Amino acid sequence: MAGLNALKEYYSSQLEVAVVKEDPRRQTGILTTHIEEERARREQAKIEADNTKRSEQLRIKITKDILGGVAVHEILLTALECISTMTGDTAFYEQNKRQLQAQGVAVGDKVAVDIELKELRERAERMKRWRVDTSEDERARLDKAIKWHEQRIQELES
Repeated sequence: MAGLNALKEYYSSQLEVAVVKEDPRRQTGILTTHIEEERARREQAKIEADNTKRSEQLRIKITKDILGGVAVHEILLTALECISTMTGDTAFYEQNKRQLQAQGVAVGDKVAVDIELKELRERAERMKRWRVDTSEDERARLDKAIKWHEQRIQELES
């Protein structure tokens, strides 16, 4: 029994030593981690709130567009954006928009062609602005891309 008591005393003294010797930096690290996790939770909650607000605006736009007789192609694009916003999956919107645009242009849908022309013109203008502040190699690549965009615009307009 004496051996058991001695063991208990030794164990309890070691616990006290361990508690006393605990590194205060470890406690600070735990607190910092907790603060960072809380900040991340708040940021995520803000993103979700912003997405909810944006999706509500898109749903209202869809309803107004349907009532206003807007082309189905445009309404579908807005619906895709709404779903993407609600789920936080931006790739969903981009992939399906590209596919829908390609199909619309292939069948000669006027709305799809108009959207495609607008996007081609915007990209060509951006590249022309970028061209000014680039190296000679980069300028050559941009010139080639700009030329392709201008040819594609001509094809779609004819």
